Amino acid sequence: MSIIIPVDYHATAPPSSETAAGWLAQVPAPIAAAHPPELAFVDWRHARPETEDLAVLAELAPKELRRQSISGADRRLILENVARLWSGARRCLDKRKPAAILLWNCGNADQNAWAMLARERSIPIMHVEHGWLPRTRIFDPVGGYVVGRSDWDRIDHLRVEAEAGASVIEKWRRLGLSKHAQGAEPADSVKRFCRRGGTLLVAMQLETDGASVYHRVEHESQRDFIRHCLKWPGPVLVKRHPVAARVEWEPAFAKRREHCRLEIEAKGGMWLGANENLHGLFPLVGAVAAINSNVLLEAAMAGRPAYSFGEGPHSGRGFTRDRRAGDEWGEEDAAPQTEDERTAVCEHVARMVQYLTPEGAWLPGWSSASFWGGELWADAPARLLSKWRRLLGES
Repeated sequence: MSIIIPVDYHATAPPSSETAAGWLAQVPAPIAAAHPPELAFVDWRHARPETEDLAVLAELAPKELRRQSISGADRRLILENVARLWSGARRCLDKRKPAAILLWNCGNADQNAWAMLARERSIPIMHVEHGWLPRTRIFDPVGGYVVGRSDWDRIDHLRVEAEAGASVIEKWRRLGLSKHAQGAEPADSVKRFCRRGGTLLVAMQLETDGASVYHRVEHESQRDFIRHCLKWPGPVLVKRHPVAARVEWEPAFAKRREHCRLEIEAKGGMWLGANENLHGLFPLVGAVAAINSNVLLEAAMAGRPAYSFGEGPHSGRGFTRDRRAGDEWGEEDAAPQTEDERTAVCEHVARMVQYLTPEGAWLPGWSSASFWGGELWADAPARLLSKWRRLLGES
């Protein structure tokens, strides 16, 4: 029995051999030997949904329409596409009868369809997500990483020393590590804007990101979130997500983005592009706000107060200041990070690092010495192998 890895339903052709090899390599070699991984490319454009497939639209389609900001005549097309996807995925699982499936943990309609169909058939699911450190992944059989409900919830019960996390943070800072590529250092205009002190940096997330669409957040829209942050008692910087320019290219996004920019500047704020250097901004600001982004963790690691406005993997663990949509800002909110918050983020990092797996850890020739941190990752392949074996019910 194989392990199926579904291809994104937006794809119109199978992936390249290089991309396919990268996906297949995520399954540990001993598991792959017993259950060969296979990509599942469903050509949903030619699938014909049956009556039973249309029933899923009530659950899947509304959130997918919201995620993609679809309205008007395009709604019918999206509804039909989701039904076709469901039909193709159902037939694929019934034909192949896999030992497990590996899903990207993003909460999109295609991932939800595969997950629902797999659960109906008692097929184990392993979810994968980008780690909060560069070139790392989080493998999670529960599928709740983005909202902080995953099998690594157990990390809260691991006994760790804050010093271990502090050493990781020091290396992270010294090497300038970041999940996304960083641009040039902040311009002089940004530095002048922040000169009076107490600046709030607002980190935007992708409007299509499942983390801020499918899960509980405090504001109805990202624009409402930004409006709330503009009430901050000091200067406000608003930074776009680093990959927004690449994935949010549709006219609807451009129009909303321009309205948002004009509103920010009309209220005395500063709009920053997607390529601004996030780590270069941290020393200039007094606090950071985000919905549930990994930026909250990076801000806390950089010694800045981090305000969270949604459930996520880092909120509620002592180093974020979790807020509600109706909470008003006060001068006291600009207070520096406390010792307790600093200790909490060090402990959280020390625990979380045990749940990260370097990309390519199961490729031939990989060694922990070749990955930053070296000894931190020595047993990462063994931990991932154990997780897969538990998922498959093996000893």
